[in-house]
Amino acid sequence: MADSETKPQHREQKPQQEPLAETDSSGTWVKPEPRSRHASQGISGLRAKALKAVGLVSLGLGFAGLVLPLLPTTPFILLSGWCFARSSPHWHKWIHEHREFGPLIENWQRDRSVSLRHKLVAALIILSSIGFIWMRDQPPFWIKVAVSSGLSSIFGFLLFTKTSPSRR
Repeated sequence: MADSETKPQHREQKPQQEPLAETDSSGTWVKPEPRSRHASQGISGLRAKALKAVGLVSLGLGFAGLVLPLLPTTPFILLSGWCFARSSPHWHKWIHEHREFGPLIENWQRDRSVSLRHKLVAALIILSSIGFIWMRDQPPFWIKVAVSSGLSSIFGFLLFTKTSPSRR
């Protein structure tokens, strides 16, 4: 017997790629929905757990920002969406289907924009928080500067982010 007969022949298989186009029920070509490789397959290990933890903390801060004057909601919800897209299909689906947060994340993913309403609410909260912290005598000067700098950077981010068109 020759060596080629005793050893099975193995062909190297290429990974399957997502199709560039699909057909719908009528046979019309449509572009497939973009899928996050992380949300659909998930990532395992410590990184996934860390991203999920950061996403949950950020989501909690986003909820707290709805009622607390020092915390803007929008940046924390966007961070949660990013973390969940890479770590937890369950939480990723939940935040996308949320009545208030879903449209915010959809706008961000579609064209990196934030609605005018969210921008105005965040700006009002940020500016009133900066004013509030400077009117108080309690925190030391360096804390006032640090908090004001952090909030100002979030304000600048929102100011220079594209405004999504109204969808009414």
